[in-house]
Amino acid sequence: SSGGGSKDPPTPTAQATTGSRPPLPVRIALVSSATALATPTFPALGFLYLVGRAAVRDDAVRRSLEGRTGAVVSFAAWTLVPTLYGGPVASLILPCAIGNAAVAGSAYGALDLACGGPTTEAGRWALRTPYITGGGIGAATGYLGPNYAYGPILERLYGLDGMSASVERLMGYPLANEACVATGALAGALMYPL
Repeated sequence: SSGGGSKDPPTPTAQATTGSRPPLPVRIALVSSATALATPTFPALGFLYLVGRAAVRDDAVRRSLEGRTGAVVSFAAWTLVPTLYGGPVASLILPCAIGNAAVAGSAYGALDLACGGPTTEAGRWALRTPYITGGGIGAATGYLGPNYAYGPILERLYGLDGMSASVERLMGYPLANEACVATGALAGALMYPL
């Protein structure tokens, strides 16, 4: 052996900790941009939630049918989603995408900082648990975005005075908040692997 350190291969733990991770601002930007780009699909998820809620009143039956509603999912995927990415509806979705991106990025950043980053024990647990990072941040975004971000962004972006009050009135309906939080949680859990 000619002068050097150990020739042993690195352990799996050493490999996992020495890998490169993007810095926090980059991770926040990734969460924000992925959320903004996926936002036009969220109303379709909300539609599915509301159809399921309206069509099946019994909670136990509704839960047993989740994932088995091919016709409604097909309609949402092939009819609603393309409409939401273009045309006049897209201009209404843009402020929502901006609001969702800001809230999701902020929530992720706060969670990351609270855990001490993804390399700590708490960070490995929280940031790698889909129900916390995906569903939790999604649910928070589903509540905070519509209730606090959409109205001011609509007013600022399009000069529509009174939109904050209109959105606030809409979100005053319990079903509206319920649908937004459920949609956010589902979307966050589905987007978690990204």
